[in-house]
Amino acid sequence: SPEHVFPYLADMRNLPHWGEGITATRQINGDAPAEDAIYRCTLGPDLPVIGGITGDYLMFSLEPNSSIFCRFESPLLQCEDTYVFTAETVDDCSAETLLSIRDVLTPPPLMSLASAILAPLIRAQIEKDCENLKRELAK
Repeated sequence: SPEHVFPYLADMRNLPHWGEGITATRQINGDAPAEDAIYRCTLGPDLPVIGGITGDYLMFSLEPNSSIFCRFESPLLQCEDTYVFTAETVDDCSAETLLSIRDVLTPPPLMSLASAILAPLIRAQIEKDCENLKRELAK
């Protein structure tokens, strides 16, 4: 249910458990989970193009059990993430939580030419993240 998924995703300290290639995340500002919280995040060296960098996740909007909007900022890139939660009834008795993830990547000018190459890599990354997240939430 969104009530189960939302708090887990809103606390970015959980990101290394489901974010493919995320090696560490720690809170450096604010209360978790809350708007204005900031998390320092380290991406592992195995990630294509962006591996080995450290940046900050800034939480901008948290609508309980509905949506999360945050931004990752580093010297190498900026990425805006939107998570939207929807509850759906299945078979008249059970419910599923549908999660929509949207990433908008803003590379620096020199890397913007590589957008066509980066787009499929980002899509594959989101698919891996979703698989990992399902596994984590099932525990």
